[in-house]
Amino acid sequence: MKFTKILTMVVVIAVTIALVVGCAPAEKAVEDAVDAAEDAVEEVVDAAEDAVEDAVEDMGSNYDIFLGVIQPGPEFYYQQLTDAMTAAAEHAGMDVTSLISEYSAEKELANIEDLIAQGVDVIVMFSVSGDAAQIGAQVCNEADVPLFIVGGSAAEGPGVVMSSIKNDFFDMGEMAGMWVAENFDGPVRAADIQGLLGANIAEEISRGFASGIATGTDMEVVHTVEAGWDRAQAIAATEDLLAGDLDFNLIFVQNEDMAAGVISVLKEDGALNNGVQVVTQNGSDDGFMFIRAGELLMTVSNSSTYVGGDAIVQILKYLDGKEVEPVWNAPVFPIDATNVDDPDQITWDMSWAIQRVDEYLASK
Repeated sequence: MKFTKILTMVVVIAVTIALVVGCAPAEKAVEDAVDAAEDAVEEVVDAAEDAVEDAVEDMGSNYDIFLGVIQPGPEFYYQQLTDAMTAAAEHAGMDVTSLISEYSAEKELANIEDLIAQGVDVIVMFSVSGDAAQIGAQVCNEADVPLFIVGGSAAEGPGVVMSSIKNDFFDMGEMAGMWVAENFDGPVRAADIQGLLGANIAEEISRGFASGIATGTDMEVVHTVEAGWDRAQAIAATEDLLAGDLDFNLIFVQNEDMAAGVISVLKEDGALNNGVQVVTQNGSDDGFMFIRAGELLMTVSNSSTYVGGDAIVQILKYLDGKEVEPVWNAPVFPIDATNVDDPDQITWDMSWAIQRVDEYLASK
């Protein structure tokens, strides 16, 4: 044990000083004693540092669990979330496997059954819809495999979910809408380019944005287009908006991957910041880059890595027999030109997921 070594070193210091003082002239004895003590203290400090490092490394190595992760599709946010949960879970000592449902409820159910057959101890899933999540919960309950949901929640029914870890999507949309209301004089005619409908995520974001923007003077959402979280669809939707000669001067895009496509179309058309401006959400590196370039007014940060870390923390709490929150809303933050370079800003860096786990482990 490292701490036994530390105690031994302390004893060595005392013995060394005693021996040197007893066997040498006084002045030389003092010099030799000081040198011996400094050397011994340095060894003690090194041993203590090694012990702390080993303790930190060992904090996350006690969970011998096989975790199954299911993501709905390959979209960037979903992949980052899966990567964050995987990194955080492996940091805690778990084995992890992941599957993609390709936005299909049938494929999602097959993935759940596959993971159960593989012998996973826990499943964490971003479901394609609330109804699909409820069916999945019933299957997991029957197999006695605890199910955690990220990014949404299960529809009402007999299936029990241990915890839903997500963002408050209405609040996210409302935060963007209120930012517009507070920073524009009006009039504002907004087009809302949505994600994939059906999971009540895009729908809640849209409702929130409409609510937030309505707090401004002469502001409203005049066009709503579904684009499935897909950049190509967002590009086509923007081209259609421009070709239709519609009355809008702001586009709210429900994720930054789609926003990248929207911005490219507006730049090519000469309309970006010349009649049409863009707000979005996610808080990824691309969003920060667009804000710094003046191509994006603001984004609402819902860090996938922070959410992923929080999901693993809820699983660890369950494994430790602690109370698990039925619903855990991870925080969201508005990012614009005034705070985009804040060094303390929560980003999509994987270190946030690890940090959330370490904070929990240190609190045990």
